[in-house]
Amino acid sequence: MFDFLDDMKTKYELIIYSSLNHKYLQPILNYLEREKKYFEYSFDETFCLYANVFQGTKYLNFLCSTRPIKNVIAVDTSTKKFPLNPWSVIAVPWNLIIPPTALTKLGVVLTEISKNSDARTAIKEYSANHNVNNTEFNLH
Repeated sequence: MFDFLDDMKTKYELIIYSSLNHKYLQPILNYLEREKKYFEYSFDETFCLYANVFQGTKYLNFLCSTRPIKNVIAVDTSTKKFPLNPWSVIAVPWNLIIPPTALTKLGVVLTEISKNSDARTAIKEYSANHNVNNTEFNLH
């Protein structure tokens, strides 16, 4: 995991955006940041939308006051938390048994996407070329 974060840190600005409460998120951050600082910012549940059908929804435009949305990629377990930015999300399945090659495969996908000037277009193209939709990236 730390090798993956080292590699991604050279290509992207890494940010944690979680729907967890800060008291639950902080121990995770403490673990991830124990070796070195990977994440520029962390956003907790207070940065999620909590109105009507959007309860707990992550809204990437919150992060984009200084970043064009076309340059933002979210990696999450579901696109359902991002209904307003579905083509900015790479959804990866979550289970307790993740093969050792999963992060390598994700790194290849993210590296390929980083070569495009618009991440949303790159995610759409990757999905079409690999016959998947953005909710079905298979890292197994």
